[in-house]
Amino acid sequence: MILLALLAACATFTDYVDEGSACYADGQVFVTFPACATQSCDSVESATCSVALVDGVLEVTGSATMRHQGTVCTEECISVTASCEAPDGEATSLSYAGQTAPLDACAGD
Repeated sequence: MILLALLAACATFTDYVDEGSACYADGQVFVTFPACATQSCDSVESATCSVALVDGVLEVTGSATMRHQGTVCTEECISVTASCEAPDGEATSLSYAGQTAPLDACAGD
């Protein structure tokens, strides 16, 4: 019985590095990681991104670490995101997670 209580108390961590998608809006780059967090069992330990302008391309890197603890979790899905300021200069495309695409606004903008 004590062993089961200890196992339930153990947390697991999941790392995301240059995974998911990125978009640009109002001088900011937003990275959305392929994670679904719940308020009852998950916490975002870190979510960061960085961006550099290289030959007209916003080159983005991003990482996040999720902590999961618990066995009875709610079913909501909270997106895990990071934002970073884009450098000044003329950008025509955005590169993230091995994909380069024209510089489009984020969905909903």
